[in-house]
Amino acid sequence: MAKYYGGPKPEGVSGPNYAVTTTFYIPQAAISDMYEIEAAELALVRAHAPEVKAFAHMMIKDHRKSSKALRRFIADHPVNVAAPKNIDPRRSAMLANLQGAGPAEFDAVYAGQQAAAHDEAFNRHSSYARRGDNPALKQLARKSVSMVAHHREQAKALDRAIGPQSGSTPSTGT
Repeated sequence: MAKYYGGPKPEGVSGPNYAVTTTFYIPQAAISDMYEIEAAELALVRAHAPEVKAFAHMMIKDHRKSSKALRRFIADHPVNVAAPKNIDPRRSAMLANLQGAGPAEFDAVYAGQQAAAHDEAFNRHSSYARRGDNPALKQLARKSVSMVAHHREQAKALDRAIGPQSGSTPSTGT
């Protein structure tokens, strides 16, 4: 979990080698992408540190791409699982926590949420890639693992650099 984030926590797959079904994986992957995009769009408006804004740009670009790939997979394969159109209550609470963060704490809250969310996403994608029940979807999950692993490392570094205990003041970008 993120070192400095105290708000609503991601849940779900707690390790990278759990058995995950298609009916769990598809909705959770879709909702995770929606959350990442919405949180990043908020960060582009509210963040002060240029490194936070750069991370947010990457989140929007990469998660739009993974979201599109998942929708394409669902359309092309008979999985009988639809991607949800709305974010779940847990991630809505995370977004509300982010929206409620004051200007001085926003960057740290965003960085902490991202570190926590990417731990969860890494576990979900890794688990499905290893032990999922649809071979074609396992391939898509494997592609997501490398993207999420990169995001996870970047988010953890951002959390260490921006977190309230880092000893540094976030740059303002001005």
